[in-house]
Amino acid sequence: MPEPIIGHIRALFPSRKFEMVTISAPQEEISEAIIRDSQLFNRLAESFRRGASFDFWGFTPKVESLLMRLNEVGALPKNVRLPSVGQRWRCSYLGSKSGFRDFSLQRELPLPDGWVLSSLELALDATANFSLGGERVVIKADRGVGGACQLFSPPPSPEMKIFKGRLDFLSRRVPELGGGTVIVEQEIEGGRSLSGQGFCDGSGYFSTHFTALHLHCQVPGGALIGKDVIECEVEKKLLILLKKVGRAVSLFGYRGVLGVDFITDDKGELSLLEFNPRRTSLSHAMPLLEGLLGKGWRNSATILIAGPVGFSCTLSEPLGGVEGSLFERGSGEGIVLTSFTKSGLVTFRAS
Repeated sequence: MPEPIIGHIRALFPSRKFEMVTISAPQEEISEAIIRDSQLFNRLAESFRRGASFDFWGFTPKVESLLMRLNEVGALPKNVRLPSVGQRWRCSYLGSKSGFRDFSLQRELPLPDGWVLSSLELALDATANFSLGGERVVIKADRGVGGACQLFSPPPSPEMKIFKGRLDFLSRRVPELGGGTVIVEQEIEGGRSLSGQGFCDGSGYFSTHFTALHLHCQVPGGALIGKDVIECEVEKKLLILLKKVGRAVSLFGYRGVLGVDFITDDKGELSLLEFNPRRTSLSHAMPLLEGLLGKGWRNSATILIAGPVGFSCTLSEPLGGVEGSLFERGSGEGIVLTSFTKSGLVTFRAS
């Protein structure tokens, strides 16, 4: 984290101690690296015994191993509950694209037309077949994360051999598609990408945390949350459907944070795209938003933008990216940094 940014956070919370700890290990091996590093493990364990909370991405097997080890030494963070029996398979089932479609179809939830296929080869054949009828589809890896493990079909070509060759070439750029089950799904054009998140108690209750409008076209990886970012009628439909979905997932026995991605068609009707049975990048910003902007942060519009580590600390680059397209910037607008991690979050507050 660049020093100007962490210095800014320290200034906002002068009574709190901030510290940045890094590990020289790939992201997917962080939990194992902490367990292997006895000095770091003991340091974290002592912090948890003093009441520090632990905020992690999701209950993966490796994170669970770390939590079990902390529990063995009496240092399980107070804000964490070890997953009960059956949570791991439920989380895996709901988090896969095939499991999501199976769960949703059983409960007659609105989905784009789609097909679950056993291999990329079959998926490419199906995509080529649909293109003959002028249909556009999205090819998705069963275990894709972050929207990166999918491929939108290219424009149809009168020469099927050329089209399939182009499709095969593009698919090689998404290696996750070659890992087994692949989903071919109707592309809904002209709509907008929305999401909602809340908490399932595992017994049928669901509490909503927030909804968001994603800005894939204007700001890659960005999202708008807060007041009036989604039209009133669409947001009403979104909240009703999110609550219905959340209760169904909770009744299924899943306990934890649930994110749901949606898309609207050109008539404003909603369809589900996927479940995220874990905390997403947006949810990590929520506690910081409340801490930095106060409990009334939902009364203003906030842009969350994912940015790389090399992002300009002067903020000129992100401001230039949104100027004129989302807000008319005036003298009353403030800028607040809420987080800056490897895939950091920069928050712009429009007052």
